[in-house]
Amino acid sequence: MAKWKRPDNVPLPSIWRTFEGKKEINGIKRKYWVQDVTEEYADAFLGYMTIGLLGEEALCKYSKIIEDTQSEQEIVELYRNSLKEKLALICLTKNEKGEVQIVGGNFTYRSYKGEHFDLDIFKGESIQKIILTVKRVYQMKDIYTELNTDQYLTAMGLYVLPEFRGDGIGVEILKARRELCLAVGISASATLFTSPTSQHIAAKAGFKDFVEITYEDLEKENPECSFPGITEVSKYLKFMCIRYD
Repeated sequence: MAKWKRPDNVPLPSIWRTFEGKKEINGIKRKYWVQDVTEEYADAFLGYMTIGLLGEEALCKYSKIIEDTQSEQEIVELYRNSLKEKLALICLTKNEKGEVQIVGGNFTYRSYKGEHFDLDIFKGESIQKIILTVKRVYQMKDIYTELNTDQYLTAMGLYVLPEFRGDGIGVEILKARRELCLAVGISASATLFTSPTSQHIAAKAGFKDFVEITYEDLEKENPECSFPGITEVSKYLKFMCIRYD
């Protein structure tokens, strides 16, 4: 990543969004908030997110990354490095005892014009396949021209713990990117969403389709971008974006 520093005048942590869940429990809707990931939560956040993402996110699941120890270690290191920019988002709530609980989050970080994806630094077969796929989709159209910017907020995974799903949390986490971006001087956000669920959530949060390609067409173009079984749950990859004006 190119050198970048979170502005000193943006408090860490900052709470970027507060909201109520959709479901009522004993007549009460749960309250949530989305804030920056701090050292207090970093290890637990990394643990929850890594276990969840590697087992459920489409590219990770169908590249069998959890069976590839080298790839698993390398992607965890990528997640850990993404936290260094202090742009990652975590969603929290309080339980009946008033204890703070992690609900989910987003490994958000800054992407910039001229950024270089170097496959050679990765040794694991699964992660090489994932990075190659992401790189190909990103190269299909110029996102920087589309967004009229030289940087944007992106992410390597959106995840909500199973027990909190159905409460509209994923949409709210994505919406929180707006307040974060405006505070730190980033004017847009764009991410590759790999499944119908994440694509639907992104659309509800205001993201628009920028690049769309089927997994079948991607594999025809490059047989190395093959994820056996993935088309049973997802037909398309969608690179989606939003500008904050």
